Amino acid sequence: MIDQESRIQFAELIRSLCSGNITNDDFEDSVPFQSEDRAISAVFYYGAWGIYSDMKEYKLRGKNRLSREDKEYAAKLILFLKSGFEYEWPVRNRKRSLLHRFTFGLFGEIEPDPWSLVGDKTAWPFLNISQLEQAKRQYGYLGKNT
Repeated sequence: MIDQESRIQFAELIRSLCSGNITNDDFEDSVPFQSEDRAISAVFYYGAWGIYSDMKEYKLRGKNRLSREDKEYAAKLILFLKSGFEYEWPVRNRKRSLLHRFTFGLFGEIEPDPWSLVGDKTAWPFLNISQLEQAKRQYGYLGKNT
């Protein structure tokens, strides 16, 4: 289920965080987690949360500003949230992910990663490159309309 209102709100929060207009704590406190749209929590936990540290409160300015790569990654998250595509990736098993990390990758070799069976990880949160390219054409790749 796509909750476009929450997606737009979340996209604007990501933009505000990345431009240094709000703190990381303000960002986390404002994410619309109450939404039933799976994209909100997935894009937060697997995407946006990785572009800043939650160890202290700060803005992404000056020495804390984002790298070009992080800005492009954040722009891809925003593009997805505005695209209208359903979030189709499977829910990751947190227990499995923790075991994989704590066993230095030994656990998980037996079972294939469910994400690798579903889509193109390089396009995430889009399911595949085709969706990503379609959104780029529609919104002007991470530029004026995103």
